[in-house]
Order: sequence, then C-alpha cells, then structure tokens
Amino acid sequence: IGLADIAEMQATVGSKIPAFCIGGIHPDNLDAVMDAGATRIVVVSHLLTAASASSASSALLQKLQLKP
Repeated sequence: IGLADIAEMQATVGSKIPAFCIGGIHPDNLDAVMDAGATRIVVVSHLLTAASASSASSALLQKLQLKP
C-alpha cells in the first residue's frame, strides 16, 4: 500500500492484529511512513545493502527513538 493508505490499514487491520508496514522503508522516507500512521515497520533491503548493518540499524533505532 502507499502512504495514503497506511492510516486506514492501521484503523481496520492494525486495530485487530499487529500489522506491519514493509517494503522500501529507509531513513529518507521513515518520517513520512511514520507520519502517515505506521506504528510498526519492517526494514530489510536498507540493512542488507548497507556497508554496516549494525551501524545502519543503530541509526534507524536512534531515529525511531526521537519520534514523539
């Protein structure tokens, strides 16, 4: 689904079961995904292609912790 549909997915599916946003999430669009209503995300390709998966995951975690 696209950003426009995240809030609806959270309201309909995410209110009943844990629902995750996956696919193409990376540091440059993480804020937009979260601002669209995502409460759970999955990041795969960004970590697999990073020079250091550990550094990339630490940076994502820090960014997520800064979100209100």
